[in-house]
Amino acid sequence: MRKQTFFIIFLGLTTLLQAQKVDSIKVEQTGDFIKIGYQILDSKPGEVYRVRVLCSINGGLNTEIRSVSGDTGDNVQGGKSEYFVIWDVLKDVDQLTSAEFIIRAELKKDNNALPPSAKNIEITNRWSKKWIHIGSAIEVPGPKPGLMIGVMGSFGAAMIVQYGKYATDKDVPIQIGVNITLEEYLEDKAVVPTTFLLTKRVVNYNTFQMHAMAGFQRTRLLFLVPDAMDTPYQQEKLFGPAVGLTFDINMVSVTLIGTHIDPGPVEKEDDWMAISPLSYISLGIGIRF
Repeated sequence: MRKQTFFIIFLGLTTLLQAQKVDSIKVEQTGDFIKIGYQILDSKPGEVYRVRVLCSINGGLNTEIRSVSGDTGDNVQGGKSEYFVIWDVLKDVDQLTSAEFIIRAELKKDNNALPPSAKNIEITNRWSKKWIHIGSAIEVPGPKPGLMIGVMGSFGAAMIVQYGKYATDKDVPIQIGVNITLEEYLEDKAVVPTTFLLTKRVVNYNTFQMHAMAGFQRTRLLFLVPDAMDTPYQQEKLFGPAVGLTFDINMVSVTLIGTHIDPGPVEKEDDWMAISPLSYISLGIGIRF
């Protein structure tokens, strides 16, 4: 059974400067308990303090009191306007005639002051979440300007649509007796290459990311038709593999893509000859957000 004791408390309120200053200490007795209020000046959310409550009991040496609860111990969070500690007196002493309290607050951790490595992680996470890519892209030979749009996270997809004139090889053979020249045939002709790509982010470092890209292009090639005198030129829809890289530096995005079209299916079946280039390069520049 607990021994009932009347407290005669002499309060010598002391503060200690340990990275932050403890101030405004208030002590209040309620039955067998003592409530101690205090402030940690200029403390901020994200800071973690080690708080110890010491007491000179009945004029003795300052010792840390154990039977306390509330804002004490190794994980007191900063940013509060006021802190409270409850001391269950009779668990530590049988009788108390005077007490002088000291509160020590030591800054144990400051999550607001991130180390360089943590800051790098924070920057990396921020920029790696800029998934939307949009910009212009031009294909050569041609040239064929166009638009590129993509969603590129850890995995993603992109599409490029371009529009321009057909390109032809310089050594296109001349057919004698035709009624239309190649220039006349191409006068009102245009090609719309469309490229579809899947992406995988392979580098993710601070403000720089790199994405590998692979897919295919759907386009048209020009063919020379043997023994055709009126219109010896034909357009055929074909597909070819496309591979490339996208480099992200802050908000700027740069893309380089190579494509090769295989004319084999048409040439083998009809004995036609491709007079368009078979390999193309697209260069794109844009922004991401």
